[in-house]
Amino acid sequence: MKLNLTQNTKRFLIVYLIIVFFAFFVNLVGWEGKIYSEEGNYKYSTRIFTKGNDFSSKLNHFWPISSYTDTSDDIYGNSDVGYKIVYTKQFNGIFYNFDITEYIFYSLLPFIILYIKKIWESN
Repeated sequence: MKLNLTQNTKRFLIVYLIIVFFAFFVNLVGWEGKIYSEEGNYKYSTRIFTKGNDFSSKLNHFWPISSYTDTSDDIYGNSDVGYKIVYTKQFNGIFYNFDITEYIFYSLLPFIILYIKKIWESN
């Protein structure tokens, strides 16, 4: 049973697999693409690609069902000088928590769909 793919389907698969590989690669090497800004007591941190490659806390997350934002309140200083509360908001990146599990799943997914489609049409 041979899959006959159109030229557009082949192009889509190539682009799709490049994006899937890129998502895995940026998490593997921890390529964040950081942008920071600060306004008064507020700090904003944006990571374009990923927050990092902390795969140990990955068990309950499957991309794209991840926590894309974090917020925290930090207190700086001591009783002599005074205290300063800093509110931090951060975006974790579009490919946050994309690891080997997602790479294998999303790489095989289009081929599984094409195979099922082929079986469905042959019946």
